[in-house]
Amino acid sequence: MKIKEYRFLDGSIVTVPDNTCRGCYLEKNTIMLEELNPIWQNKDYIIRQDAECPVPGFYIISARKHINTIGDLSQKQSSDLGIILNRLRISMMNSIDVKRVHIILEERIYEPHLHIWMLPLWKCIMEKYSIDPKVWNSNIFDYINLFTYEENKDRILSFNRVMRESLNNDQIMKQL
Repeated sequence: MKIKEYRFLDGSIVTVPDNTCRGCYLEKNTIMLEELNPIWQNKDYIIRQDAECPVPGFYIISARKHINTIGDLSQKQSSDLGIILNRLRISMMNSIDVKRVHIILEERIYEPHLHIWMLPLWKCIMEKYSIDPKVWNSNIFDYINLFTYEENKDRILSFNRVMRESLNNDQIMKQL
């Protein structure tokens, strides 16, 4: 059996069968890092800190079941996803002062598992390092690599607590 490795925020690595996508691994296994505990979830979706990149406030909305593309969602799941995107974005603005984000949906050819990135664009970092977030000439991966786990662990945990409280008290999210 072929195997592969997944790296996590703290540098830890897990070995999984080659046919295991990260989304399914996270859904089916006990999370080893407190930072990756969900900030919100329902039967179809889960929101948590990105598993690999220690950018504070970098949240992933992931399908709980293995769904390959946005086109594979039911009408209800699509509607709910739109509401979740909206409520998460509002909460990021109001609770952790995120002014701008990159919202990225990849429909991967290899290891597809529906997930949406909500990557905060922290203005002070963008300006300090001359990061250009435009998709067509972006150095956004340079931006992501500026964040280390050691320097951001406490901030990630703090943001997660604030966001968890915000989303779990959101009356619209409670209806999903």
